[in-house]
Amino acid sequence: MTAHINIRHGTHGDTLPIRRLFWRAVRLGTRAHYTFAERLAWCPGQPSIPAFRDRLQAQTVLVVEKRPHTLTGFITSDPDGYIDLAFIDPDHQGQGIGSMLLDTLLAEARLVGQTEHNTHASKAAVGLFLSRGFTLIEREFVPRRGQKLERYLMERHAP
Repeated sequence: MTAHINIRHGTHGDTLPIRRLFWRAVRLGTRAHYTFAERLAWCPGQPSIPAFRDRLQAQTVLVVEKRPHTLTGFITSDPDGYIDLAFIDPDHQGQGIGSMLLDTLLAEARLVGQTEHNTHASKAAVGLFLSRGFTLIEREFVPRRGQKLERYLMERHAP
């Protein structure tokens, strides 16, 4: 990676770029893992601004900027260690951004004594979580808009 990368905590002003990145990551970035019908069921359009803002405000949000004001990825976690959202812009996937975000999130959690985490990982993200010490607990199929979306319940217990 030759571009300067900045990982920082998300702000209120990041809501719209995160929302757009989420939509792009689901609709375009998961093409190798989910059919068009599944991606459309998962994310038929960009989430409503108020609902997405409320979801983000209740969590720790880390974002990656490759250039100032150009978000390329984000990850969120609630106070109990549930990693809710972890998405990389499709134009920047495969560059280690997801690993950097997850490593930073886990390191920050360790600093405050949080050692247990869980998530529902998509087929696209399961490898990232496995590579960081998460254990696969259960394969699930979630009904959504007439489709069954495959995901994985995973957890991590650090010493």
